[in-house]
Amino acid sequence: MLLKNTTWFAAFFLMMAIMSNCYAINTTLVVGDYASSEHDGPSGDSVFTDNSHNFGQTIAIHKETALRQITVFNWSGIQYVMEMFCNGSGNHTYLQLTHNYISAGKSYNGHPLYKTSIPGFYFTIEMTFLQPAENMTSSTFWFDKTSTPITSEFTEFPSACSRTNVYSNLGKLMYGLKIYAYVDSDFAPTEAQLQSFTLSKNGDSDCYIDNPGSGLSNYKMKFNLAATGLKAVWPTCSASTISGTNVSGSTVKLGSFYPKQIMEGLSPTKFQINLSSCQYINNIEVKLASNNVGTKNTSLLTNNSTSNTKASGIGVLIEGLKSSSSAQMVLKPNDSSSIYKDTTNNTGDGSPVGSATKSLYFQATLKPDGDNPTINPGDFKATAQFSITYP
Repeated sequence: MLLKNTTWFAAFFLMMAIMSNCYAINTTLVVGDYASSEHDGPSGDSVFTDNSHNFGQTIAIHKETALRQITVFNWSGIQYVMEMFCNGSGNHTYLQLTHNYISAGKSYNGHPLYKTSIPGFYFTIEMTFLQPAENMTSSTFWFDKTSTPITSEFTEFPSACSRTNVYSNLGKLMYGLKIYAYVDSDFAPTEAQLQSFTLSKNGDSDCYIDNPGSGLSNYKMKFNLAATGLKAVWPTCSASTISGTNVSGSTVKLGSFYPKQIMEGLSPTKFQINLSSCQYINNIEVKLASNNVGTKNTSLLTNNSTSNTKASGIGVLIEGLKSSSSAQMVLKPNDSSSIYKDTTNNTGDGSPVGSATKSLYFQATLKPDGDNPTINPGDFKATAQFSITYP
């Protein structure tokens, strides 16, 4: 008897659970503007523009080589929008969210990306919170499809939603979202493009909610995201100094030597370039330029002294020391392919503005210009410009 009673109770409980779920979807949800009376239901489209958020998080503009995520605009705090209504008649179909964004033909981690007004700058959206009223289930999803059913999980409708002769107002829809931003090698914005930034779309709204299969009057709840406040900066350092044991101001002192010593080989003189007031630095590239290079060895900086007793047959070899991005290398003057590289904070992957200072390490060595040149003693002075960029 105990076993039979237990079995009967379990079956009864299961039947009640199924009946409860069937009752829960015995209603039709619709959206739209607020009519003169909540029992009348909507009489037209409603429009909501989210002006409480913006794209104010700063992003740094680097020379990209592949598609990557650069930041997340987190708007996941709850935002109240327009009213939602329910009615016991109609076809008991679900609401859906449809977006008007334009496909970029790219994806990241399985999520399709959408265009912005800036070439090479893409986005996708994760709806982190979508709830039609207090004490009802929240729905979460990505904007992977053009249209997504959004009320299939909402099962806790009030009993008033079963009435067929009047509408019931469920209250204001609540939502939160995250906008994920990506860039690739086409990302090289101008200031004008940054100022006029928008999320690219076809239609008069970013997205909308409606119930086209409801069997009732179908209106839309239109959403617009105010794409304002985009902040983008070009990585830079605004000041630099030269330091080292044999450095005075911007001059690296190489010392005094006999021609024989130069032919036999000298020890290099080390120095460093110190960058300061830096922001959003990631990659660093250094090139060398000079108006005076070696006749036989074009890797050398040669004498530009105006002295009547100036030295000849020699030059200075500049080398970048081993860094996180380069092996020790000769920095050839006036050679666009001779680039010394280093890196600092990887700001593109979420680190802050980054360190305000960075030092680059080099060495200078007096060398003969050629295999067996005639070296004439005298004054020696070589001048070069270090061009530093931050791709």
